[in-house]
Amino acid sequence: MGTAESRNLSLSIDSMGGLHWLGIIAALVTAAVHLQLGIGFAPNPLGISFLLAGLGFLGAVVLVLLDYRRRTVYAIGIPFTAVQIVMWYGLNFVAGGKSFPADMGTLGVVDKLAQVVLIGVLVACSGERVVGTRYHRSATIRLGVQFGVPVAAGVVLAAVFPIVLSLSPAAWSPVTPRTVAAGVWAAQLWYSGIRTSTAELGGAPIRYLFGVANTVTVLRSGLFSVVAGLAVAAETPTVVAAAGLCYGLGVVLDGVDGTLARWIGRETALGERLDMTVDTVGFVVAPVAAVLWGLLPWWYLSLSAARYVFIGVQRWRHRRKRTVYDAPASNLGRYLATIQMVFLTVVLLRLVPVATVQRVAPLVLAPSIAVFGRDILAISGWYPPARPESS
Repeated sequence: MGTAESRNLSLSIDSMGGLHWLGIIAALVTAAVHLQLGIGFAPNPLGISFLLAGLGFLGAVVLVLLDYRRRTVYAIGIPFTAVQIVMWYGLNFVAGGKSFPADMGTLGVVDKLAQVVLIGVLVACSGERVVGTRYHRSATIRLGVQFGVPVAAGVVLAAVFPIVLSLSPAAWSPVTPRTVAAGVWAAQLWYSGIRTSTAELGGAPIRYLFGVANTVTVLRSGLFSVVAGLAVAAETPTVVAAAGLCYGLGVVLDGVDGTLARWIGRETALGERLDMTVDTVGFVVAPVAAVLWGLLPWWYLSLSAARYVFIGVQRWRHRRKRTVYDAPASNLGRYLATIQMVFLTVVLLRLVPVATVQRVAPLVLAPSIAVFGRDILAISGWYPPARPESS
């Protein structure tokens, strides 16, 4: 005769990492949204379904915190959450005749982004392997850096953007300002994350990722993302001023993050990559916004394209197995970049009449384009001294 083995249920969070908590936050967000909608629609059958879904997410959170059949919860949670997304899209935009994404609404954006984050976390947690009482988190950490952090940043910005700046998109724009801002921020962090190995993170990944200097750079990245969102908003004096302030603050922080890293002795490869990515994005979004608003001539966008042309030539030579030479060691490019940042800030803040800006623009742009041209010739071996690129 068998005896039933009882299990004492108690809070068990020792084995939970940062990615687990991200999933719990996402589940609580979507549970809160579903419960709020359920209360609003009840006793309609749709309201009942919202309430049940919200209670389902809350129940899953409780089971995970109690460490009761976590793997089963993860396995069921993936299709359960995916079904919520599919049903929402079908009811609202297929059967309901609403326009996607224009008619999503703030609550819909927050809920669906939270569910996307939750699915990513569940997939990552499902791949964990347990040895004794320790979790091997290499895959989880890697997925968190590459997808969890970017998606979480996008969710936060998408939720906060309309609260701080309630804007309508420009007549020509098919997407909302907050969608662009969230997408640009997530893309920057994703691009930096996919080039970060687990070995690079070391034994203290949270400290490595979110050091003071890196946090400042991420904030600067967010500010430039807001500028990108404002670029597709209907043009008003407030929109242009907000873009100038965000870009100008990002320029100021550009000198702060590197100084902090050197001061506290925390210069990292990730910080360098992230800084370069943010600089490049800044030289795209600011000129694009200025051109769209008629503050700069269209050809100033060559500044935005120049770095991508340089990278394209570099990669083309690598793939063709041709020698890639070193670019000249010089601080000239950094000085010119600083001049560009200051000039673009002045333009966006409209501190100088547009007519004056249009006359000065060729003089400001030409040296930067010339330096990019020199570097392209140098890596191709056509500008002395020609020396193979160090590996």
